[in-house]
Amino acid sequence: MILTVFRHGEAADAASDYARRLTARGEEDVARAGHALASACQARKIAPPDVLCCSPWIRTMATADILSLTLPAALAEVVAALQPGAKVRDVEAMLEERQAAGAPAAHMLLVSHQPLVSRLINHWLDEDGRVPSLSPGAFASLEMDSLARGCGHLLFWASPPTCEPVA
Repeated sequence: MILTVFRHGEAADAASDYARRLTARGEEDVARAGHALASACQARKIAPPDVLCCSPWIRTMATADILSLTLPAALAEVVAALQPGAKVRDVEAMLEERQAAGAPAAHMLLVSHQPLVSRLINHWLDEDGRVPSLSPGAFASLEMDSLARGCGHLLFWASPPTCEPVA
Protein backbone atom coordinates (compact mmCIF):
# COMPACT_ATOMS: atom_id res chain seq x y z
CA MET A 1 0.00 0.00 0.00
CA ILE A 2 1.07 3.58 -0.64
CA LEU A 3 0.38 6.13 2.10
CA THR A 4 0.71 9.84 1.49
CA VAL A 5 0.77 11.94 4.63
CA PHE A 6 -0.32 15.53 3.95
CA ARG A 7 -0.35 18.52 6.31
CA HIS A 8 -3.27 20.88 5.85
CA GLY A 9 -2.63 24.21 4.15
CA GLU A 10 -1.78 27.44 5.92
CA ALA A 11 -4.66 28.50 8.16
CA ALA A 12 -5.70 31.87 9.56
CA ASP A 13 -6.38 32.64 13.19
CA ALA A 14 -9.90 32.07 14.50
CA ALA A 15 -11.86 32.13 17.74
CA SER A 16 -11.14 28.40 18.15
CA ASP A 17 -8.44 26.17 16.72
CA TYR A 18 -11.12 23.88 15.25
CA ALA A 19 -12.62 26.73 13.19
CA ARG A 20 -9.43 27.96 11.51
CA ARG A 21 -9.93 28.33 7.75
CA LEU A 22 -7.32 28.18 5.02
CA THR A 23 -5.75 31.43 3.92
CA ALA A 24 -5.60 32.31 0.21
CA ARG A 25 -1.95 31.26 0.29
CA GLY A 26 -2.94 28.00 1.97
CA GLU A 27 -5.47 27.27 -0.76
CA GLU A 28 -2.90 28.01 -3.48
CA ASP A 29 -0.23 25.85 -1.81
CA VAL A 30 -2.62 22.91 -1.45
CA ALA A 31 -3.72 23.17 -5.08
CA ARG A 32 -0.08 23.26 -6.21
CA ALA A 33 0.79 20.32 -3.97
CA GLY A 34 -2.18 18.33 -5.29
CA HIS A 35 -0.95 18.81 -8.85
CA ALA A 36 2.59 17.89 -7.78
CA LEU A 37 1.35 14.71 -6.10
CA ALA A 38 -0.69 13.68 -9.14
CA SER A 39 2.26 14.37 -11.48
CA ALA A 40 4.75 12.55 -9.24
CA CYS A 41 2.49 9.49 -9.10
CA GLN A 42 2.06 9.47 -12.87
CA ALA A 43 5.79 9.94 -13.53
CA ARG A 44 6.66 7.05 -11.17
CA LYS A 45 3.80 4.83 -12.38
CA ILE A 46 2.27 4.82 -8.89
CA ALA A 47 -1.48 4.58 -8.48
CA PRO A 48 -2.95 7.96 -7.54
CA PRO A 49 -4.78 8.13 -4.20
CA ASP A 50 -8.04 6.21 -4.24
CA VAL A 51 -9.01 7.13 -0.66
CA LEU A 52 -8.56 10.52 0.99
CA CYS A 53 -9.04 10.61 4.77
CA CYS A 54 -8.98 13.86 6.69
CA SER A 55 -9.39 15.15 10.21
CA PRO A 56 -12.84 16.58 11.06
CA TRP A 57 -11.39 20.06 11.57
CA ILE A 58 -12.27 22.91 9.18
CA ARG A 59 -8.80 23.43 7.68
CA THR A 60 -8.22 19.74 6.94
CA MET A 61 -11.66 19.30 5.38
CA ALA A 62 -10.98 22.37 3.18
CA THR A 63 -7.59 20.92 2.23
CA ALA A 64 -9.28 17.62 1.30
CA ASP A 65 -11.86 19.48 -0.82
CA ILE A 66 -9.09 21.19 -2.81
CA LEU A 67 -7.13 17.95 -3.21
CA SER A 68 -10.28 16.21 -4.46
CA LEU A 69 -10.31 18.57 -7.44
CA THR A 70 -6.89 17.30 -8.55
CA LEU A 71 -7.38 13.72 -7.38
CA PRO A 72 -11.00 13.03 -8.35
CA ALA A 73 -10.69 9.23 -8.01
CA ALA A 74 -10.02 9.55 -4.27
CA LEU A 75 -13.09 8.88 -2.14
CA ALA A 76 -13.09 11.40 0.72
CA GLU A 77 -13.82 10.42 4.32
CA VAL A 78 -13.65 12.33 7.60
CA VAL A 79 -11.76 10.30 10.23
CA ALA A 80 -11.49 11.17 13.93
CA ALA A 81 -8.15 9.32 14.22
CA LEU A 82 -6.52 12.18 12.28
CA GLN A 83 -7.63 15.06 14.50
CA PRO A 84 -5.27 17.01 16.80
CA GLY A 85 -4.24 15.00 19.83
CA ALA A 86 -4.38 11.68 17.97
CA LYS A 87 -1.50 9.26 18.34
CA VAL A 88 0.35 7.13 15.80
CA ARG A 89 -1.32 4.03 17.28
CA ASP A 90 -4.78 5.63 16.66
CA VAL A 91 -3.98 6.04 12.96
CA GLU A 92 -2.53 2.55 12.66
CA ALA A 93 -5.61 1.09 14.39
CA MET A 94 -7.88 2.95 11.95
CA LEU A 95 -5.89 1.67 8.97
CA GLU A 96 -5.87 -1.89 10.32
CA GLU A 97 -9.67 -1.74 10.88
CA ARG A 98 -10.14 -0.63 7.27
CA GLN A 99 -8.01 -3.52 6.02
CA ALA A 100 -9.81 -6.05 8.24
CA ALA A 101 -13.17 -4.76 6.98
CA GLY A 102 -12.09 -5.45 3.42
CA ALA A 103 -11.64 -1.79 2.52
CA PRO A 104 -7.98 -1.74 1.50
CA ALA A 105 -6.71 1.09 -0.65
CA ALA A 106 -3.91 0.96 -3.19
CA HIS A 107 -2.96 4.53 -2.23
CA MET A 108 -4.39 6.32 0.77
CA LEU A 109 -3.97 10.04 1.38
CA LEU A 110 -4.10 11.14 5.03
CA VAL A 111 -4.69 14.86 5.70
CA SER A 112 -3.91 15.87 9.26
CA HIS A 113 -2.05 18.23 11.60
CA GLN A 114 1.35 18.71 13.17
CA PRO A 115 2.86 17.10 15.14
CA LEU A 116 0.98 13.94 14.07
CA VAL A 117 1.94 14.10 10.38
CA SER A 118 5.67 14.19 11.11
CA ARG A 119 5.35 11.58 13.86
CA LEU A 120 3.67 9.20 11.40
CA ILE A 121 6.42 9.65 8.82
CA ASN A 122 9.24 9.28 11.37
CA HIS A 123 7.56 6.20 12.88
CA TRP A 124 6.99 4.41 9.59
CA LEU A 125 10.47 5.26 8.28
CA ASP A 126 12.01 4.66 11.73
CA GLU A 127 14.30 7.56 10.97
CA ASP A 128 13.69 10.98 12.51
CA GLY A 129 14.41 13.88 10.19
CA ARG A 130 14.74 11.99 6.90
CA VAL A 131 11.79 14.07 5.74
CA PRO A 132 11.83 17.63 7.13
CA SER A 133 9.00 18.48 9.52
CA LEU A 134 6.01 19.03 7.23
CA SER A 135 5.15 22.68 6.74
CA PRO A 136 1.56 23.65 5.83
CA GLY A 137 0.71 22.18 2.42
CA ALA A 138 3.63 19.70 2.45
CA PHE A 139 3.39 15.93 2.01
CA ALA A 140 5.39 12.71 1.95
CA SER A 141 4.55 9.48 0.13
CA LEU A 142 5.63 6.12 1.52
CA GLU A 143 5.37 2.57 0.29
CA MET A 144 4.33 0.36 3.21
CA ASP A 145 5.32 -3.28 3.69
CA SER A 146 3.03 -3.37 6.74
CA LEU A 147 1.63 -0.92 9.27
CA ALA A 148 4.46 -0.94 11.79
CA ARG A 149 7.51 1.05 12.82
CA GLY A 150 10.21 0.97 10.17
CA CYS A 151 8.05 -0.74 7.54
CA GLY A 152 7.74 2.26 5.26
CA HIS A 153 9.98 3.22 2.36
CA LEU A 154 10.15 6.84 1.29
CA LEU A 155 9.06 7.41 -2.29
CA PHE A 156 9.18 11.24 -2.31
CA TRP A 157 8.19 14.34 -0.38
CA ALA A 158 7.44 17.92 -1.35
CA SER A 159 6.66 21.23 0.28
CA PRO A 160 5.53 24.70 -0.79
CA PRO A 161 6.25 26.98 -2.43
CA THR A 162 7.69 24.88 -5.27
CA CYS A 163 6.25 21.47 -4.33
CA GLU A 164 9.01 19.82 -6.37
CA PRO A 165 9.16 16.16 -5.27
CA VAL A 166 12.36 15.08 -3.53
CA ALA A 167 13.25 11.39 -3.26
